[in-house]
Amino acid sequence: MTQKLRSAAFQRVLTLAALIAPPLGVIASVELAGIDIVLAFITPDYNEASETISQMQAPDAAYAAISRLSLLAYAVLVIPFTIRLTALSELRRPWVWLMAFGLWVHVATAYATAGFQSESRTVAFAHFTVNDLHDAMGHIMYTAGVTGMVGFIMAQGGPLAGRLPAFSTAAAAVMIAVGLAFVLRIAQQYTGIEERIGYAAYLLWVGVVSVYLERVRRREARAGGEESAVTAETGMLGEDVPDGHRYSTAMQVTEPDDSEQ
Repeated sequence: MTQKLRSAAFQRVLTLAALIAPPLGVIASVELAGIDIVLAFITPDYNEASETISQMQAPDAAYAAISRLSLLAYAVLVIPFTIRLTALSELRRPWVWLMAFGLWVHVATAYATAGFQSESRTVAFAHFTVNDLHDAMGHIMYTAGVTGMVGFIMAQGGPLAGRLPAFSTAAAAVMIAVGLAFVLRIAQQYTGIEERIGYAAYLLWVGVVSVYLERVRRREARAGGEESAVTAETGMLGEDVPDGHRYSTAMQVTEPDDSEQ
């Protein structure tokens, strides 16, 4: 009985995630990018071309609290997106596990990055300052995002196949390129631009995949309604679907087979 209740509760979580993941994924991307753009323009003595996003979260930054809260809000809003994406069983394993690992580490380190104050010289433990931890979490957050995208690309199949792998590959390539430029200190006078290009690629990816997830949800809803109608006609749950209709594993109704007409 307890196992059934847990299973039912888990299924309700997945159903809720499928419903709210698309809009919240788009909102998360727009919210984080939008607030960064606004704060970059209104923060006094801040150079968005050469200074990083983290420098807007320094103790003496005018809008540090808003910048950190924006990152926390993003981490909360993107959770349903992460649940939904990792729950699509049609994605090919073991790459799906790499995707799930990357996406969840990305979410977790987003919390940590916002929690540790940038530019703070307070010693957290040993010889590591709070700023050291902030920088480390930020690097892991970025790398985990790339890892999740690579896993998603390699795991492609089922309801999310189509043009999405090509777009995802391009976005991941941009993130890797600007990430390497950042680490190797190439064109340091444009560090802020490099970082923003990388995160823009990731946020755009989250937004585009969220739109695709909504399309999948609608197809599932239509297929589920069709399946319910067939079940009502036969009077038996699980009875074979009448000739001329077939259901894919992604809950999508295919066209009738002409050979069966």
